[in-house]
This record gives sequence, structure tokens and C-alpha cells, in this order.
Amino acid sequence: MSDHSLFIYGTLQDAEVMQAVIGRTIPLTAQQEGIAPFFKIMKVKHVQYPCLVEGDDSDVADGVVVSGLSAEELQILDRFEGENYHRVAIDVIAKCRLVQTQAYMPRQALETDGPWQLAEWQAHSRAQFLSQDFNLAGVRPPNA
Repeated sequence: MSDHSLFIYGTLQDAEVMQAVIGRTIPLTAQQEGIAPFFKIMKVKHVQYPCLVEGDDSDVADGVVVSGLSAEELQILDRFEGENYHRVAIDVIAKCRLVQTQAYMPRQALETDGPWQLAEWQAHSRAQFLSQDFNLAGVRPPNA
């Protein structure tokens, strides 16, 4: 059954990356822009992908709520996210309403290197991510 949702805030927002990982394109009708209050998206040091970290009252993480994911696709995404991340319940605001979904969070604190932006990553770091960090069996850990 395809009834799972996920807040994506990083490299999985890139259609080519998501297609490569789960083997299909997410239709626009299954995507809603969303924000995660009290969180921020940070670059992980030594790799070309971000992490979602708790912030303060003024922080908001932009992303997309993807719906219609199957349990098998979540398992594939779990493998892709690797040992440093796990899915946790999170509240996101999408279409002016509170949505309960899941997001990938670091299992432990990761060393960060400033804020992360999708457009900047696509323009400057995407190719390096695909050639160095991307692996369907789990993205390269920051300490590797």
C-alpha cells in the first residue's frame, strides 16, 4: 500500500536523485511545499549533503512533503540515507495546515558547515555529490 509520507529537505528534492533512489518520479500531485518550524537545514562537513537539526523559535526548514510512498520505498530510502540517519516523526506546515509526517534526522550530532540551500547545491555541489557521496547502499558517511 502506498500511503506513507515523508518530509524531504535535502538532496532527495532533486528529481534525478529521487528517481535514481526509488526508481520512479514522484508526481507533482504527491508533493506539497512545506516548512518545519524550529528546525534548520545545515551542510554536513566533508560531504555534499545536509542534515536537519533542531533550531530555535526563529528557525524554519523549507522542504517538500511527499505522499504516496510505499513501505518498500521507505526501506529503500532508509538504506540510501545510511547509518547516520533515521526516520523520526515530525510536524510540518503544508498548505496552511499541520501535517504529521516523518523526516530523516541524524542519529547523533554531525559536524556542520553553515546553512544548506537546494538551489546552491544543485548549481555547485550536485555533480560532486553524485560522483563521490551518492550510493544506493547508503550515502558516504561524513567521516569516510
